[in-house]
Amino acid sequence: MSLPFSPGQIVQRGRQAQGIYGLIERTFLVDGQPPRMVGMGKPARVHIVNTVTGENIPVLFNPNELTRALAVQYEDFGVMGLGHQPQHFRFTGNQEIRLTFGFQKLGKSGRAEMRSQMRFFESLCYPVRQSDRSSAPPPVLIVWPGYESIVCTAREWEEVASRFAFETLEPIAAVVSMAFKELRRYTLTSDIVREGR
Repeated sequence: MSLPFSPGQIVQRGRQAQGIYGLIERTFLVDGQPPRMVGMGKPARVHIVNTVTGENIPVLFNPNELTRALAVQYEDFGVMGLGHQPQHFRFTGNQEIRLTFGFQKLGKSGRAEMRSQMRFFESLCYPVRQSDRSSAPPPVLIVWPGYESIVCTAREWEEVASRFAFETLEPIAAVVSMAFKELRRYTLTSDIVREGR
């Protein structure tokens, strides 16, 4: 019986899983319970974590949906005189995650908090400065308790401000849409996905 992974891939996958769980535990899990907003009894719907800095943004009431998509790549060949077009499988792309976050704050302190959170999402698209040079943007951990926990890279960011304060013209309502792509360092096969490993 052949294994779906080489021994080196199994060790690498195990280390990656341990590292992610350790990050989740250190960042916001308390006694094995789902993450919760301070002072709230209800678990946050989703957490976005900058894995380099450990910053964690819990979102209680939105987004209302999480979109997951995969692209499967085939090479289509055109053969003269053949009544069909052969397809050769190339690879299954990394999973894409799309989320939309809504913001609305009326008071001055609320607007400052809103801008801080919106800048957090935007900052996930820029390289992290380490000593005198910049590296790549940070890996992002997305946790939807009871449904999804995945490490991604930010691939797309869009902010639409729809209402503005009368006296300062700063946004008081906005929507941030983001696209993330799974950061996977191991090979998945059909049976592994079916078993949920």
